[in-house]
Amino acid sequence: MTSTDIVWTDAARRAREDYFTARLTPERLDGADPAELRADLESHWEEEWRGRKVETVTLEDFRQVLAAMGESLDPAAREPSPPTPPPLPCNTTETAWVPPVPERKFPLPSGWLLFFSVIVPLFSFGFEVVTRGCAELFFDPIPDAAHVLLVLLTPLAGWLFWRWHRPDASSARTRILSLMLGAAVAAAGFYTVLFIPLAPLAAVAILYAGLGLLPFTPAAALAALLMCRARLLRGPSPSAARGTMRAGFWLGVAGIIALEAPGQITHLAIARASDAGAHPAIWAASARSIRRFGSEKTLLRACYLSTDRRFGARDSFRAPSEWIATLPGWNRASDSSPWDPQLTVARDMYFRVTGRSFSDATSPRTASPLGFNWNNREFSNDIDTDRGGEKVAGRINGLSLAEGRIDWHCEQASGLTWGEWTLTFRNVTNRPEEARCRIALPPGGFVSRVTLWVNGQPEEAAYSTVSKVRAAYQSVAVVQRRDPVLVTQPEPGAVLVQAFPVPANGTLKTRITFTVPAGADHRVWLPAMVERNFDLARATRQPLWVQADGGALEFPAEFQPHAAEEAGKPTLTASLPDSALTGAGTFFTWKHQPAAAVYAEDPFGKPEAKTVVRRHAPAVAIAPKAIAWVVDTSASLAPHRDSITAAITKLSPTGAASIFLPGDSPEELVTVTDPKSLTMSFTGGRDNTPALAAAAEWLRGRPDGALLWLHGPQPIGSSARGALEQILDRGVSPLVFLDVPLAPGENTLSPLFAARPRVTALAARHAGSDLASSLLTALHRPGGEFTILPEGTAPPADATRVGDSLARWYAREEAGRLGLTDPAAASALAAGHQVVSPWSGAVVLERATDYARHGLEQSNVSVSQQVPVIPEPSAAVLALLSAGHLLLRRRR
Repeated sequence: MTSTDIVWTDAARRAREDYFTARLTPERLDGADPAELRADLESHWEEEWRGRKVETVTLEDFRQVLAAMGESLDPAAREPSPPTPPPLPCNTTETAWVPPVPERKFPLPSGWLLFFSVIVPLFSFGFEVVTRGCAELFFDPIPDAAHVLLVLLTPLAGWLFWRWHRPDASSARTRILSLMLGAAVAAAGFYTVLFIPLAPLAAVAILYAGLGLLPFTPAAALAALLMCRARLLRGPSPSAARGTMRAGFWLGVAGIIALEAPGQITHLAIARASDAGAHPAIWAASARSIRRFGSEKTLLRACYLSTDRRFGARDSFRAPSEWIATLPGWNRASDSSPWDPQLTVARDMYFRVTGRSFSDATSPRTASPLGFNWNNREFSNDIDTDRGGEKVAGRINGLSLAEGRIDWHCEQASGLTWGEWTLTFRNVTNRPEEARCRIALPPGGFVSRVTLWVNGQPEEAAYSTVSKVRAAYQSVAVVQRRDPVLVTQPEPGAVLVQAFPVPANGTLKTRITFTVPAGADHRVWLPAMVERNFDLARATRQPLWVQADGGALEFPAEFQPHAAEEAGKPTLTASLPDSALTGAGTFFTWKHQPAAAVYAEDPFGKPEAKTVVRRHAPAVAIAPKAIAWVVDTSASLAPHRDSITAAITKLSPTGAASIFLPGDSPEELVTVTDPKSLTMSFTGGRDNTPALAAAAEWLRGRPDGALLWLHGPQPIGSSARGALEQILDRGVSPLVFLDVPLAPGENTLSPLFAARPRVTALAARHAGSDLASSLLTALHRPGGEFTILPEGTAPPADATRVGDSLARWYAREEAGRLGLTDPAAASALAAGHQVVSPWSGAVVLERATDYARHGLEQSNVSVSQQVPVIPEPSAAVLALLSAGHLLLRRRR
């Protein structure tokens, strides 16, 4: 058979077939096999062609090789001569005859074409996937799988050209190859333009470990593809190939536009919001444009990446939108470029577009689109700019909650419960990180102990004013980068926990203790994380242990609890998934009967207030005469539409209720006075600040008013905050504020209501469909009253002695009362009783000198709150002593 490497002209091919027809007749074969003879002849000719370095065999070449064999062709066989042009008729408009294009030779693709169109692009692609060098230093050329396919289009087209380009290739292969080449030219051209600004720096960097190879790869690949295109156009049908390549090129351009247009629209919208400052109408229009045409992924990357990174690294491809922003009509901010927007602009915009906090999504920061980064365990070189601040902010790749456990105790006589949540954070990055989270408090609950393991030993916290403990934490954590833990309560229903450092490739262990009075419905909610900057370890379940010294314990059956009695006391265990400890969380039910009166020695009390006495009474319901409802109309509350409507209809006083529904801008705020005509639309993320300000204004002068805020995340800055703060600062009418988060996430508005002199701030937890019942339960205050006795005064005869958690509960309740008139006294009382409140916080430092330097005193473990073992050792000892005393008396 003829070699596929040798090309025969049509005339030579016809002469070859004529020769075989005459040569392979039976009379000339002499018994030889025709196929074998033909194969021998073709093999011989091929050797001749190769010896002569002939790539295209013409009729004359074929005559010469036959003459060398002593053979000859039929004299009639000859090269066809060009046809004689037909005579043109006179007086006609027909065009002149054009001779056909002479047949051309088709040299094979050279090795350097294969090298620059296939090998070099694949090497650069692999280098970027493994190291993420360009993504870390400049921009990300392959931010997602679609861009990976766009990059791989070039080596695929080059490989197909190498394999398929033959003059005798089938028409189907030729069409596919032409289409692929056109699309690859578009992709290579796009990346060539994209890397032009990096060419000068790359020319220097290419001398160092090949780091500058990537910017020149698209240009080299584009040149190779254009050479392949030129060779393909020398084929037998250049016009058809040209048309197919043109179609492929425009298809590639259309694909690039489809990939890049949403990102460019997103960048333009962010720039527009930055230029407009705090103008609400521009913010609303920008959010709508991103919702309809933008890219959520690009917006999320903008929440993490900024131009203050090393070498000005930034997000993906902004060049086209940057140029558009220089056109007339774009008012650039005077203090900063719109292309250096503050992270808060992008983060606020992410909420307005999606209705979720950006911290709820997994960080996209330069992680490889193929799922791994070689020798880059932290997945990103971004700096945590929120370390030591007052926000949880975004997720940190490589930081996680490795394990945890919850131990809970219930004291029947006092109706109090308290429990420890032990948290162990793991950091697999190559640098220390800060773990931050917001933990929703159980209704009526508070933090009553904070512990940190330092060098393997548990260390207790110091308690003082919020400003003092935060200053100490920032000094040690941010400046000295050593071991503190900080717990504060910036809002009525949640505490902020900050722990630093979680060491590189190491762990940090801390423990938070919560004190919670059982609710009027006998429910005891567990703390739950509503916001965090770390991931939860996969397939990790946290063990729960609940014990009581009396009563009965119940837990939702979905968690498969195991209830048992040990030493005659009820206990309950369960293994909790992430869903039970995040978001709305879960609760257990403790059916019990508290004592009529209880007392406890106050280990922190002064001589004039050494014993705390409490008399039990049923819970007291708060019955507001006027209710202002603020309903967050963000997308996250859409699943609660029916329960919200039912609760408003059921609980609104007749003629004394108003419902405020925020829109995309303050001008779109809707006020409804008749709950029966209420209609709600949930879209994106709505700023609730104007609605809260309008509701607070509506309540002014109305006695016994309550503001009920049903909301999701509010991670947003607003120009209306000033108006809301003014009403809260200047108003004199008492106000009950009920904070009802129905969807977890960052919340910057609830802290505005905390520690206000005239505002009674309450928080609600809700699970299930009966929202009205949850609100009614939250509007109950514990009944009964506290009495303080001086040292040496005997407690009431009918009072039962209980643990010193009662003293902490008294301090927290009294601090809440004092906070309405005397915040300084509230802070002193709460801190003195080791309680975290809106006026006090807790911090654990590494060294004794750190406490002294910041004027803090570390608490003594002997007076710290404990979760006892049942039966309690102290009770067992007392029982033995009493039994011994009775035996001795009987013997006497």
